[in-house]
Amino acid sequence: MPNQIDVRLKDLEKTLLIPLYARSEETRKNGLIRDLKEIEIVDHLKYDFDKMKKTSLKRAFFRTLTFNILLKMTNQYLLNIFKIS
Repeated sequence: MPNQIDVRLKDLEKTLLIPLYARSEETRKNGLIRDLKEIEIVDHLKYDFDKMKKTSLKRAFFRTLTFNILLKMTNQYLLNIFKIS
């Protein structure tokens, strides 16, 4: 793909790509989520994502999905408590 951004990351930084890549793969296969921005970002990164296919992307995806749901629930709870609209 033209105009890719060359990515050079250390180990800790690489772990931040796992949820991004997992969500993009889930979107590509018309899975539980549909986030085209994730695909766009992954496609613009010049990075060897094949390494990540060895990891459990399903676990990473569900962990991210669970965190997002809990965050939304917490946000709604706090909005209700403090009567913020």
